Amino acid sequence: MMIATTITDHQSGESAKLAAHTMLEARREVFINRGRLALLMRLLDAGTATADDVRAAVELPHGIASVCLGAVPGPLARLNIIRRVGFTKTTRPAGHARPVTVWELADRDAAVLWLEDHPDLPDPPPRRHDEDVAGLLDTITKKRPPAATSGYAKGDS
Repeated sequence: MMIATTITDHQSGESAKLAAHTMLEARREVFINRGRLALLMRLLDAGTATADDVRAAVELPHGIASVCLGAVPGPLARLNIIRRVGFTKTTRPAGHARPVTVWELADRDAAVLWLEDHPDLPDPPPRRHDEDVAGLLDTITKKRPPAATSGYAKGDS
């Protein structure tokens, strides 16, 4: 009985994470796209990459939490362009040595095609505070304990 509950809790947590990443992606499309570009470019250049590499490459404006970058690898992994090869400790002091996923290319040709089909997007217009409900999601997401595979943690910036 305990095992079934754990599996259900895990599936529910994964579903909630996917839903949150989907909403964050819709609100933060420009920056998530830049994160995917940065991840693939790093993988093409160095062979492996982590959330630290993405975070270092993508400049986020004030008011946009880096939690949105947790949505970066998911679609690329589902398309079998990248694959998880392990974990390492983050090198970012704000991450407090939490584990982050190490990614590698699974399909170099698909990565090149993805880059060609997904150019950088123009900066979004200045946000209006009364229209930005994603900030609320950022706050809610940060209150939950981080998932080791998500590449972000509470207080990450």
